[in-house]
Amino acid sequence: MIPVESAPDEEASLPKANGQVLSLPDSKPYDVGGVRFVPFDPLNSTIDDEFAEFRRHSLSGSLIDQASIGPTLTDKALASFKTVSISWRDIRVSVQTQTGGVLPCTKKVELKPILRGVTGCAQPGRMLAIMGGSGAGKSTLLTLLAGRMPAGEYEISGELLVNGHGRHLNTFRRITGFVEQEDRMFAELTVREQLEISARCRLPASMPLEQKMRRVDQVIYELGLSKVADTKVGSFESRGISGGERKRVSIGIELVTNPPLLLLDEPTSGLDSFHAQAVMLTMLRLAREGRTIIATIHQPRSQIFQMFDDLLLLSEGYQVYLGSAKEMVGYFSQLGYPCPAYYNPADFALDLISLSTHSKMLEEQTRDRIAYLEASFSRHRKEKEAKLDEPLDDAMVVKPKETPRLLSFLTCIGERKYSARWVEQFVILLRRSWDLMLRDRANVLARFLQILVYALVLGLIWMNTGRNSSDERAVVGILFYLIVNQSFGAAFSIVFTYPMERSIVLRERTSRTYQVSAYFLAKSLTELPLLIVLVLLYSCITYWMVGLEPQASTFFTFVVILTLTAHAAESITLLASTSAKSPKTAASFAAIMIVLSLLFAGFFIGPNAMPVWLSWIRFVSFLSYAFAALMTNQFGSLPSSNSDTSPMQLFDVNSFGVGGNIGFLIMLDIAYRSIAYVGLLLNKQRFQKSL
Repeated sequence: MIPVESAPDEEASLPKANGQVLSLPDSKPYDVGGVRFVPFDPLNSTIDDEFAEFRRHSLSGSLIDQASIGPTLTDKALASFKTVSISWRDIRVSVQTQTGGVLPCTKKVELKPILRGVTGCAQPGRMLAIMGGSGAGKSTLLTLLAGRMPAGEYEISGELLVNGHGRHLNTFRRITGFVEQEDRMFAELTVREQLEISARCRLPASMPLEQKMRRVDQVIYELGLSKVADTKVGSFESRGISGGERKRVSIGIELVTNPPLLLLDEPTSGLDSFHAQAVMLTMLRLAREGRTIIATIHQPRSQIFQMFDDLLLLSEGYQVYLGSAKEMVGYFSQLGYPCPAYYNPADFALDLISLSTHSKMLEEQTRDRIAYLEASFSRHRKEKEAKLDEPLDDAMVVKPKETPRLLSFLTCIGERKYSARWVEQFVILLRRSWDLMLRDRANVLARFLQILVYALVLGLIWMNTGRNSSDERAVVGILFYLIVNQSFGAAFSIVFTYPMERSIVLRERTSRTYQVSAYFLAKSLTELPLLIVLVLLYSCITYWMVGLEPQASTFFTFVVILTLTAHAAESITLLASTSAKSPKTAASFAAIMIVLSLLFAGFFIGPNAMPVWLSWIRFVSFLSYAFAALMTNQFGSLPSSNSDTSPMQLFDVNSFGVGGNIGFLIMLDIAYRSIAYVGLLLNKQRFQKSL
C-alpha cells in the first residue's frame, strides 16, 4: 500500500493536487471489512512515480501518443472538485422471481439473492476493480453504488456512506459520473458537439460560456480525442470514430462536470487490447488527479490488471477478496491456491472463483471451493476487525474541520435541480434536433422523393377530375385519399424517431441534463418546418393536376388543412412512441389509432349510420374533422351544396364550417401532443431510494 503521514491541522498545509485543497478523510490508515487501507496523499505518494514508470514501459514501441494521456488539470476554476470516499457494509440484494404455473393464482414469488453481504470501500486517488464471473453480481453492485437500482424489483439491505455520511441520492448523482457499458450517443453529432451539449446543460449557469468551452477543450485533450474532435461519432450503419474513442467520448460526457467519483461498467467490453489499454490508461491518470474510480471489469489483460490499486472479487454473490490488487496472488497462495508462473493474475483469479457447469462433479467441486474461499475471507475479515484500535463505523468519517466545507459544497451543488436555465436548455436542444434532422440527408431526401412520387402518381391517375362536374363522388374519394395518404406518410416518417432516441434521452434525464419539457418542445418545433415544406410541395402538385376549386383562398385553406392533418398524425404517432418500448410496438399502436380514426371519418359510413355505442369515436377522430373541412372547402361554396344529391348531404358533413372543423382539428392535435408529453414525462427510469 502507499505510505503516508498524517496531514497537518492547518489548512495552509493540507494536501493539494494541482493547486486545489483536497477534502480527504482522516489520513490515518483505517480498516474496512478486515482490510487495511491507507488514504491517498498527493504529498507523500509514490503513485505518480509508479505510473510514470508503467506508462514509459507500456508505451515504448506502441502507437499510443503521449498526448492521448493528456496533462493534469492546471486551471483552478476547472479543478474545483472535492474528493469523495465511499464505503459500504454488508450489502445484500435479492430480486423477486416468479415460479409455478401459468395462472397468476398458481405462481409463487421467491427472492433470489444476488449479493450476499458485500463490504468494501473506494478512496480518492485510487482505482478499484470489481471482478467476478458472469452472474457474480458485479454490475448489480456498481449500479447500487451509483444509486441507480431499479425501483420495485429488488430488496436491498446494508449500509452505505459517502465521506462518512449517509448519502442524499439527488445530490450524490450530481457529483457522480456513471459510464454505462453501452455507449449511447447520437451518430450524427461530432465528438465536440456531444461534449459541448453536456457541458452547457450540466455545468453551473453562473459559469461563463467561454469557460465551459475551455472545459470541453480540456477534456478533449485529456482523453486523447483532439484528432477526432470534429468527426461524427457514427454508428454501425455509418462510419465514425473507433470503439475505443467512443468509450472515451462516453467518459468525457461525464467528465466535463469534473465529478470526484467516477463509476464505469465494463469500460473495456467490446474493445481490442490496444483500445482497452488506452481507455484504462486514461482512467489511471484521472485517478491520480485525486478522483475515486470504481470499475467492473471482465477478463482484463495483465497490463490492465496492473493498473488497478484495489480489488474486490465476487463469486455467485459472495465476496471472496477485498484488498490490494498486487497482494491478491499472495493471499490465495496462503490458502493453498498458488498462481502458476507467467500466468495472468486476473485469469487466475477468475478461474479460481468461477462456477463450472461442464459436469455435475465439476460443479460440486467448484461450489465447495467457492464456499471455502468465502468462509476463509469472512474469517480473515473478522480477525482483522478484532485487532482494530478504531471502530469500523469511524473508518470513513471525514475530519470535523473538513465536514462543513464538504457539506457546504454538496448543498451548493444541490440547490438547483438543473444547472442550465430552461430557455438555455431549449435553445441547445432545438439546435441539436435541427442538426440531427438536416444531417440525416438520406431520410430527408427519402421523404421528398416519397412526396413527389405520391403526388405525381395521384395527379396522373385523376388528372382534371375536379373540373368535370359529373365526377363529384370521385373528387370526394380523392379528398379522402389525400388526408389518409398524408396521415400515414407523416406518421411513419417519425414512428422510429423517439424509440431510437429513448435510451439516450433516458441517460440524459437520469443525469439531469435537461427538463423533459425543453426536449419535447424543441423536438416538436424542429419537425414543423420540414412538414410544412413537404405538404406545400404535395399540395402544389396534386391540387392543380387534379383540378380542384381554382381559387387562391381555397388552395391555401387546403394547404392549412392538410398540414394540420399531417401534424395531428405525427402527434398521435408520438403518443404511441412515448408509450411503447420498441419501434415495432409504436408502429402497431400508431397504425391502430389512425385506422380507427379513418374508419370513423365519415367516408365509409355516415355519422347517423354508426352504431350508437361506437359513434363517440368520431369526436376524437382527427380525420373526421379534416375530411369535413376539405369537403366544406371544396363544395361548401357551390350553389348545389344544399341539394339532396350534393356531396355535402350525401356524406352528412357537419355544419361546423371550415373554420370550426379546423378549430376542432387543432384542439385534437394539441390534446394528442399533451398526452404524448405526459407519457414521456412518466416514461422514465425509477430508482430505489434506499441506501
